[in-house]
Amino acid sequence: MEACKRQGIDPSELTVKTLADIKEMYEDTDLDREGFEMMVEHVEKKRVEKVRQLLKERERLAEDMREGRFTMSKLVINLFENNQTNRNSRHLLVKEIIVQQQAQRIKS
Repeated sequence: MEACKRQGIDPSELTVKTLADIKEMYEDTDLDREGFEMMVEHVEKKRVEKVRQLLKERERLAEDMREGRFTMSKLVINLFENNQTNRNSRHLLVKEIIVQQQAQRIKS
């Protein structure tokens, strides 16, 4: 979630869109099946680019945490200060924090 926030990416942009999803999103568009299929390919290409961007940002975030420039406390504070973050996203982040803390304990 922090990587999304840093990059200005809405997590909902990371879900795979099917042909039916695209047709529904652009129902007022006068395209044939081939046109919609091209849109699906375009949307998927953009989604993959965003995922790659977030993976790089997550690595930077991990480095910031290792170097002490960013802590779990700051991560939680940022999460709950962001009013746009929905309850499910908060739940997922809390789970991620718990997993990371457990991983750090195992390493120690």
